[in-house]
Amino acid sequence: MSSVGWHRRGKFLLSGSEDGTVKVWTTESPKAVRSLDCKSPVTSVAILPNMVDLVAVDRDGRLNLWDLRTGLLRQRVRPTAGPAEARRLPLSAVGVSSRVSCVAAASHSGLVHMWRAQKESEGVVLRALPLALEAHVDYITRIAFSPSSSAMITASADKTARLWAPARAESPSS
Repeated sequence: MSSVGWHRRGKFLLSGSEDGTVKVWTTESPKAVRSLDCKSPVTSVAILPNMVDLVAVDRDGRLNLWDLRTGLLRQRVRPTAGPAEARRLPLSAVGVSSRVSCVAAASHSGLVHMWRAQKESEGVVLRALPLALEAHVDYITRIAFSPSSSAMITASADKTARLWAPARAESPSS
């Protein structure tokens, strides 16, 4: 297992694995209630605050958006900003703002790619933002948003953590 996470209300647990699966568990049973196949080793998972959608990033450099109610893959996207060679690298971490407006995924190049999560009639759809934050000089190990979604923190193998204001895409501190 390479990643774990909690449903906001503590009802479900999430796991992402080297075998390419994301599993959803209840706290009441040792058996997974849903298994989702990303077709590539999963490096990080997170559930959106709407508690219906799950995102997982993988070593093929894709962000996968799943509907937890149906188990259907709603969207599979790659970064669109930054150098072409960096957009093909594995994604190593994913973070979701508490207001569902932003999903951030980090790559092995040290870039952070961002998507706007928009609610549409068929559910949440991810729209790429036209920027890639040059966050670190080595791969990023973790991304997290503050409870208010006004700040994002990244941690890296370059032995630094940086605090960001995602709306402005600038780093107020290193």
